[in-house]
Amino acid sequence: MKAAVYAYSDAYVGDEADAAYALLSQRCQDTVARAALRSEINGAAPQLRGQSIKTFKIDSLNGNTATVTYTYSDASINQTEQRWVFESGAWRYDGC
Repeated sequence: MKAAVYAYSDAYVGDEADAAYALLSQRCQDTVARAALRSEINGAAPQLRGQSIKTFKIDSLNGNTATVTYTYSDASINQTEQRWVFESGAWRYDGC
C-alpha cells in the first residue's frame, strides 16, 4: 500500500495527471473525468512541485479498504485518513 500512496503523491505533485488517474479506484474513475483530474493537478502542481511525503501511517486496514495519513514539509497539503481500496490486484486511491 505504501508504494501506491507514494506513487500517487509523486504523480500528483509531479504534474503527471495520467499516472495519477491510473492509480484511482474504478469508482473514482467512473466519477472523476480524466480531464477534470488533469485540470486539478495542473492548477495545483506549481506550488506543490518538489514536495515529497515526510511521514506515512496506516490509520485503518479492514480487508480491501484502508485509510492512511501522510504529511509533507508544507503542512497545508497533508492528507488525513485518505481512503484507499485494494482492487484488481493493487491499492488504489478511493477518496474522490
